[in-house]
Amino acid sequence: MYTEDQARQKWCPMARVQEDGNAPAANRTTKADNPGTARCLGSDCMAWRWTVRDKRDKRGFCGMAGPI
Repeated sequence: MYTEDQARQKWCPMARVQEDGNAPAANRTTKADNPGTARCLGSDCMAWRWTVRDKRDKRGFCGMAGPI
């Protein structure tokens, strides 16, 4: 489970990135970066699931990938 800020730094399992104009989009790149366009959207994504332990500790997970 992640806080929303932590999740927004992770790679989205549904994201697709195109490295050059002619290549098909893929889930990963050959570069060792984490482009902002491929990161988790947190609660802005329809797959985001909240698991509230208490009011101060709001955490969630990707409903597509499952809780970690």
